[in-house]
Amino acid sequence: MRAILYLAALSCLLLCGCSTTGKHWWSPATWGSSRPATQVAAAESTLDATQASAVRSARAEVAKADIALAAAPASRPVEIARRTVGNAHTLLDQAAGPMPAAEAAAIRQQVSDLLSDVATLRSAAEVRQAQDEDRIAAVSDQLARAGAALDVAQGKLAVAFTRENELADTLRNERAARAWMIGGGSLLIIVLGGGWLYLQIASGGIPRAIGGMLKGLDRSAPAQADAFRSLLDPVLNRIEQAAIRKHT
Repeated sequence: MRAILYLAALSCLLLCGCSTTGKHWWSPATWGSSRPATQVAAAESTLDATQASAVRSARAEVAKADIALAAAPASRPVEIARRTVGNAHTLLDQAAGPMPAAEAAAIRQQVSDLLSDVATLRSAAEVRQAQDEDRIAAVSDQLARAGAALDVAQGKLAVAFTRENELADTLRNERAARAWMIGGGSLLIIVLGGGWLYLQIASGGIPRAIGGMLKGLDRSAPAQADAFRSLLDPVLNRIEQAAIRKHT
C-alpha cells in the first residue's frame, strides 16, 4: 500500500510539475534570451532614422537643382533635367513630408547666392554648400554602417532562433516523455490498486464475514450452512471458495 501511495504522489508531482514562462531571476539562461531580437530592433530603428536623414538631405539637394535649373537657359537637356528633377522632388516630398518653410527659404537663398555675380555672396554660399556635402558624406557613411550592423544583428538572431528552437524541441520532448510517464504511472497505480483491493477482499473482509457466518451455521444449523454453500459454490471461483474456507 505504501508503494502505491508513493507512486500516486510521484505522479501528482510530475503532473503538477513546475513550468513557468518568461524571465525569472532564478533562471539565468532566460536573462539574455531576447537580446538578439532587441539588437535587431535597435539596428532597424537606427537604419530607419539614418535613411530618413538621407532622404531629407537628398530632398534638399534636389530642391537646389530644381531652383538652379529654373534659372538655366532653355534647352532640350535643361528641359529634360527640369522634368526628371521635378519628378524626384515630388517623390522625395512624399517620402519625407512637406519641407518646412524656413528650410525652403534657406535653400532658395543659398542657390541664389551660388548663382550671384557678387563674389563674397558666392564664396559664402560655396562654404555652406561644402558643409552640406560633408553632412551628406557623413550620412552616407552612417547609412552604410547601419546597414552592416543590421546584417550582423540579423545573423545573430538567426543563430539564436536556431538555438532557441532546439531548446524548444528538447522541452517538447521532455513534456511528451513526462506525459507518457504520467500515463504509465496512472495505469500502474490502477492495476496495483485494483490488485491490492482484490487481495484485501480475497484474503479478508467479505470472505472472512461469509466464513464466520458459515462457521456459526455449521454449529447451530448445519443444514442451512450446506444450503448456503450450495448457493455460493456456483458463483465463486476456487480462490474465493478457498478464502472463505480459511475462516470456517
